[in-house]
Amino acid sequence: MDLHARQILDSRGNPTIEIEMKGKNGISIGHAPAGASTGANEAIEKRDGGKSYFGKSVMENVKLVNGELNQKVKQFNGNWQEYEAWIISENKNNRLGGNTTTALSIAGSKHYASEKNQPFHQWMHEMYCPNEKYILPVPFFNIINGGKHAGNNLAIQEYMLVPTGAESFSQALEYGSEIYHTLKQILAKKYGPTSTNVGDEGGFALPEGDVFKPLELILMAAEQIGLKDKISLAIDAAATSFFADGKYMVSNKQLSTMELAEVYKKMTKDYPIISLEDPFEENDMVGFNHLTSQIGNKVQIVGDDILCTNEHLVQKALDAKACNALLLKVNQAGTVSQSLNASKLAHKNNWSVMVSHRSGETEDPFISELAVGINSRQIKSGAPARAERTAKYNQLLRIEERLAQSDNTPFEYAGRNFRKI
Repeated sequence: MDLHARQILDSRGNPTIEIEMKGKNGISIGHAPAGASTGANEAIEKRDGGKSYFGKSVMENVKLVNGELNQKVKQFNGNWQEYEAWIISENKNNRLGGNTTTALSIAGSKHYASEKNQPFHQWMHEMYCPNEKYILPVPFFNIINGGKHAGNNLAIQEYMLVPTGAESFSQALEYGSEIYHTLKQILAKKYGPTSTNVGDEGGFALPEGDVFKPLELILMAAEQIGLKDKISLAIDAAATSFFADGKYMVSNKQLSTMELAEVYKKMTKDYPIISLEDPFEENDMVGFNHLTSQIGNKVQIVGDDILCTNEHLVQKALDAKACNALLLKVNQAGTVSQSLNASKLAHKNNWSVMVSHRSGETEDPFISELAVGINSRQIKSGAPARAERTAKYNQLLRIEERLAQSDNTPFEYAGRNFRKI
């Protein structure tokens, strides 16, 4: 094996690291995405500081990979699990940083799949869930942005369209695109052309502060083209971003935990919401437990900042009955194997798992392969717009096509059988 790293830009125009791993079957590439709304327990990025790119350069990481790590990996003859353990050991005291370990892990995981002459999703599926049919995930399209992903007054960070009524992934993508474009027309007419400016993940950043209004607008767009009965809705509140001094600031009102819980209960009663992500700040176990006990039988309560794709935090949440679904982000854990440890524990306890992008993304469609590989049934990758988002959806189209062309590979789209806990 041979490593080569370089500094590239993510979708926000910030530096990140790309790592190539050369093997007998070609080159495997891993990128490190970056989040804006980050949990306190995420793997910590390592950046250079100084003047270059306002301190965000990763050239020291690049030099480390191209020098010391490349010399070490040349001598490496272990299997994938040993390679992952090697990355973790090399990151003692965070000397590599979570961004470098993520890129190393993704490149290496692709490499070990290529050594078996398999696409990553097949290699991972045979290892993670070998006796199950393939499941194409339901896409969660973030089509209205607020919070840290947009420059508006919406406290809630993401309003998502979920085509649970589609018959295939390709049809789900078609529904998402059609509703997205219809919504754009509605917003331009209602709020003016600037309302169709998009946030980091391709969703519209409309000038609105009422947290209920986006739900109405998405349903209006779906109804206008006859798709209202084909979709569900979801939100990622990212509540840590609007929590301060023990209160949540929502629609210009300071709310207690229980007052905010009532807002969510009304939302799920009045709108076809199937998923609430990070409804409270990451340390508010009381809020998470209360909401899960109250509505968790019909709505998945997804942990992101509260879990950080960390096996130990998943166990803590299980013990506290704090949520019933895991948001899986590889760069939160730092390696693919550590992400899988969290995912396996979630699946073992009948939680849902949603594989997710980051707001600072790259064109790498790795998470699409991962979602199919572990049968996560759900994927979140932003709006059906912006190339770093559509790269993920387009890869799922390719996977669906390849599975359909195989005579001996049963598969289905999660859609109508979408698992509600």
